[in-house]
Amino acid sequence: MVADQAIPQQAADRFARTFADFVQGVRKALEDAPDHPGTPRWRQKGLPLLERDLAETEAAMKNYEAGNQQPLVHAASSAMSLAKKMDGFPLDVAGEESGEQLAEQRRFIVMAAWQVLHGAGIV
Repeated sequence: MVADQAIPQQAADRFARTFADFVQGVRKALEDAPDHPGTPRWRQKGLPLLERDLAETEAAMKNYEAGNQQPLVHAASSAMSLAKKMDGFPLDVAGEESGEQLAEQRRFIVMAAWQVLHGAGIV
């Protein structure tokens, strides 16, 4: 996978911001629902996975700002399968409304990732 076009700054920023917002939303949902049966699994596996992906995205943004967009392309490619990665982790731990908001944020990540990949000329 070779990116041969410059990723627009707006697309890169949107992807990083959207991913950070989603992780923060998951953290808040877990804080709001400490007794939900899904919370322990989230805390043990789901949240660390998201935090690792967020750290990779943040590092990719630093590389992007330094002129190397390949790590951002990799992070965006990985985010395209975010729903699959999150299979088995209920988004509604803090209630139905919170779950719907998190599901929407997750869709926004995938859309922002697609925009990064499109900007790079990959999709």
